[in-house]
Amino acid sequence: MTGTLWAVAWFDFTRRLRMVSTWVYVLLYVAIPALWMAAAGGAIPGALVSFGGDKILINGTSALATAIAVIGFTGVTVIDSVAGRAIQQDFEAGIHHFFFSAPIRKADFFFGRLLGASMTLGMVFLAVAVGVMVGTHWPGVDATRVLAAPHWQNLARPYLFVLIPNVLWLGGCFFVVAALTRQMTPVYVAGVVALVGYLFALDLLGDMDNKTLAALVDPSAATAVDVLTRYWSVAQKNTQQIPLAGVLLWNRLLWCTLGSVVTVLGYRAFRMEAAAPSSRRAAVPELRAESVDLVEGALPRVDPDTRAGAFARMVPGLARGYVREIVRSPRFLTIVMGGVLLVLGNALTLSSHYGTNTYPLTYKLLDVVSGKDQPIGVLTQKDKDTHAPNPEDLFQIGTTAPGTGASALPSL
Repeated sequence: MTGTLWAVAWFDFTRRLRMVSTWVYVLLYVAIPALWMAAAGGAIPGALVSFGGDKILINGTSALATAIAVIGFTGVTVIDSVAGRAIQQDFEAGIHHFFFSAPIRKADFFFGRLLGASMTLGMVFLAVAVGVMVGTHWPGVDATRVLAAPHWQNLARPYLFVLIPNVLWLGGCFFVVAALTRQMTPVYVAGVVALVGYLFALDLLGDMDNKTLAALVDPSAATAVDVLTRYWSVAQKNTQQIPLAGVLLWNRLLWCTLGSVVTVLGYRAFRMEAAAPSSRRAAVPELRAESVDLVEGALPRVDPDTRAGAFARMVPGLARGYVREIVRSPRFLTIVMGGVLLVLGNALTLSSHYGTNTYPLTYKLLDVVSGKDQPIGVLTQKDKDTHAPNPEDLFQIGTTAPGTGASALPSL
C-alpha cells in the first residue's frame, strides 16, 4: 500500500467521520439489532422473531449468524450510499479536475477512495455487535433464551464469513457503477437489483428441491447459513461454531469473486478524465454566429401567481411530465425487468409447497403481487446527477407543487 493511496483513503474516512449521516447510520445499526434481539427474546409484546423454536437461544451460533446476515444485508442502501458517494461526490462538486490534474496515480485514487469507503462501512456495521449485546440484555428478555457465556467467535465468525464479505463485494460493485456513470441514480438501481436477488433466493428456498441453488444465489448468505445448519440438533445450533464449508463456502467464493471481477474491470475502464466516456463520444454541434436585431425598450413586467389555486393547477402537468420522464428512463426499465424476474422466480414455486404440488394458494399469489418498486427517488437525484436545478429553484413556485406531483406517481 503506497503512501498516496493511504492518504486518499484516510482523507475520505475522516471526512465521513465529520458527517452527521455516518453517525445516524451507526445509531440505526445499534437500534435495529437491539430491537431484533429484544423481540426474539420476548421483550416486545406482539413482535415475533423466530429462529426455529423456543429452544434455540437468541445469541447462539446459528441464530446470530442468521441475524447478522439478514440485518447486514438490509444495509444495502447504506452500502450503496457510502460507496457510491465516495467517488461520485467529486463529480457532483466539480472538483474532479483538481484530482485528475494532480500527480496522483489512478490506482492510488481509485482504490484509495474504495478503501476509505470500506473503512467507513466497517465502522458502521460494527454497531451491529453493539446492538446485539444491547438486545440480549434488554429489560424483559427471557433469561432462558439467552446463552449465559457466549463465545467471542459467536459474533466474530458471522462478521468474517458473512457481513464483511458482503460489505466488500457490494461496496466494490456500487463503487464501480458510480465511478463509471459519475451519477448516483444507477447505484440506487443496482441496490434494487441486489434486493431482488435476495427475495428470489427466499422464494427458491420454499421448494426443498432448490435448496442448494437458493443457497448459492442468495447474495446475503443468510440462506446458505440456514441450509448449512438446517439439520443440526438444538445443542449444535446453540453452541457449535459456523464453519466456512459446504454451501456457505461456495456462496462466499461465488459472490466475492463476482465483486472482485467487477471491481477490477471497473478499474480498467475508469478514466481520470474530465469528461465521461459517453460525453466524449457525443457529437459536438457546430456553433454559428448569427446576427440579432436588438430591440430597445424595457422588458415586460411579469407578476407570478403565488396563490394556492395556481399551484394546484400545476400538479397534473407536473405529474404527467414526471411519468413521461420515468417510463422513458433506462433506469426505470431496469427496475421493471427486476420486478419481472422476481415474478417469474415466484411463479416457479407458486404451485408447489415444500416439494409437494399444490394449487396456487391465495397467500402465495399475494406474496407475488405485494412487492412494489417506486422509482420516485430518481426524481430527487436526477437533477443533482445532471447538474440541473429544480423548477422551484428557477421560479417562485415553492416545493409543494413538484413534491405533490412526484407523490402522485404511486397511484399512477
